[in-house]
Amino acid sequence: MTQGGATIRGPGTGTAGSSIEVEISGNADTLQVAFGGPDGTKTFDVPPGGKVTIPIPPGFDGSFSITMGSGLNRQGITVEVPSPTP
Repeated sequence: MTQGGATIRGPGTGTAGSSIEVEISGNADTLQVAFGGPDGTKTFDVPPGGKVTIPIPPGFDGSFSITMGSGLNRQGITVEVPSPTP
């Protein structure tokens, strides 16, 4: 997605207890990751180079959003975390 010259790219799926890498190109300074529930929303700084590692909490099941910007300039992606098969 593009936001004021910034683009966000990342995987569509992840695994609970692991990490994913999101790449930002452009001028975004922070990302917001909304896990919902007790894990809430976390803010990550975007370092030079634009690669942000986001840890997925152990036991997480469902989906979460990664966004940047605010208001009408808010852009993001959704990451699905499938439940493990028993």
